[in-house]
Formats: sequence, C-alpha cells, structure tokens
Amino acid sequence: MDRNEKEGLIVRYETAFEPIRNLVKNLTAHQLSFIPDLPEAWSINEHLVHLLEADLICWYRIRAAIAEPGVTIPVWNQEAWRSRLRYSDLDGIGCLEESVRVRSLIGRTCRGVLDGDWSAFHVIHPERGRMDLAQLLELYSGHGSFHLKYLERNLTACRAR
Repeated sequence: MDRNEKEGLIVRYETAFEPIRNLVKNLTAHQLSFIPDLPEAWSINEHLVHLLEADLICWYRIRAAIAEPGVTIPVWNQEAWRSRLRYSDLDGIGCLEESVRVRSLIGRTCRGVLDGDWSAFHVIHPERGRMDLAQLLELYSGHGSFHLKYLERNLTACRAR
C-alpha cells in the first residue's frame, strides 16, 4: 500500500459517519428512541452510542498495533455492553459527535506512521486472527455504512406508524 492509498483510507475512515450525521441531525427524541418490532432491534440512539463504543475500541486497537505490534486484543460483547450499560439512557447524538472527534484523532495517529510499513503494525484478534493497520481501518471504515441501513430501517418504520 503506497502513501496515497494510505491517506485515502484514512480520509475514508475519518468521513465515514457523514451520512449518519446527515440522517440524524433533525430527528426527534421519539424517532431516536423508537425500536421497531423486530427481534434484537436497537433504537437509533443505541446504534449511535454503540458507534462511539466501537470507535473507542478501535482507538485502542490501532494504537496497540503501532505501540505493541503483535499484542493480543480483547473481544467485546456488544449486546452485553448495550443492555448492561443502558445505551438507551445516553445521548446518542452527543456520542456520534464524540465518535467524529475520536476518528479525527485516530486519523492523526495513522498519519504519524504514514511512511511506515503498515503490515508491521498489527494486533492479534482472538476471532479474526492477525489484523494490520490497514485491515483495522478498512473494518472500521465500513462500520458506519453497516449501521446506516438499520438507522434508515428504524426511521422508515417509525414514520409508518
């Protein structure tokens, strides 16, 4: 991966939540808290809190890959965190804005090693195996679009009621 490709990946990662920000910026409290009548569905608010949790996990993983290449990282049970930490009680919009800031800081961290060998910066994930810096950024770059479809689904279901 050359320098321009790395920079492009960083920018994709940093800007991945723009479609989500645009979708949620004018939502009401009811729309944010609405949960469709589907098994294991989360509210939009809970998805937004989850995105911050995931980015804080990403923060650790990327910095560990650079500082301690080869370290084994923990996995986390997203459902346990959502229910036991009461995501529904937190400010999802505020969490989304914090995520954007965290992503900017992670981008700065990655730019600090832009000329380094990104394959040397890696962690060991107990379920996914070896993950280098580019793989981590790719994974988290797609995290927003994965959740966006659920946010849109929730909003459509809420408006249909």
